[in-house]
Amino acid sequence: VYDKGITGNVTFFPNPTHDNLNVKVEMDNKALIDVKVMTVDGRVVQGTTAWGEKGTNTLKLDFSKLAIGVYEVSIFKNNRVIHSGKVSKN
Repeated sequence: VYDKGITGNVTFFPNPTHDNLNVKVEMDNKALIDVKVMTVDGRVVQGTTAWGEKGTNTLKLDFSKLAIGVYEVSIFKNNRVIHSGKVSKN
């Protein structure tokens, strides 16, 4: 489900990752977005909040200290999940 303000284009790269994960979000207006990294059991292990501008926005997340495994990366706007996907850490 995509919320108004996000054009629907969200990309996580590289996937799998080792050190840094880039989160690219296309937006059609300025909005505050939250990115949360969760374990498979739902525990939040990392997060960031940033103002997204109209157009392409890229946020970097540091995965270097996370354990090897699969994580759920969710993007929130106005406390609603607007995109979610799985990322592997190797």
